[in-house]
Amino acid sequence: MHPHLLLRFAKRTILAGALPTLLLTGCARMHPVETAAMPAPPINPPLDRAADKVADAWHLLAVENAAVHSPLGRSPVLPPALFRTVPIAWTGPIAPLVHKLSTFAGYRLHIQGKTPPADIIVHLSGSHTLFDDFREAAVQAGSRADLTVNATTRTVVLRYLGS
Repeated sequence: MHPHLLLRFAKRTILAGALPTLLLTGCARMHPVETAAMPAPPINPPLDRAADKVADAWHLLAVENAAVHSPLGRSPVLPPALFRTVPIAWTGPIAPLVHKLSTFAGYRLHIQGKTPPADIIVHLSGSHTLFDDFREAAVQAGSRADLTVNATTRTVVLRYLGS
């Protein structure tokens, strides 16, 4: 074979082998491999602590606002059904608790609004009047539900708020 034909054949062989490699390189993964995200450290720990204190203060304020301040020398006038003291230990959704308390009082329960996807969890323990238990459940529900006790119609209304 002539040297110029051998050179031409060598160039074509190299080109034929290199071309598919170059073309397939374009199909290679060009994005870096994702690494597991590590949780970010708190940006401002003192600010986080202050926000927690504010949340606690708001809860305390809600409890104080819900408290019944009786007139001097007299206790609040409650119907006998709500003045009844019952021992209860409950941690769970508000609706079954309110149903149980309503049954103890001999009242009917009406639930209004759309039940939230995540239950409103309430914790009660000890021996208190039904009135106090209803009030504490309402305080713990916060802005997610309203609880109304009507002694005249002997009904309790649990109204879910929001969407």
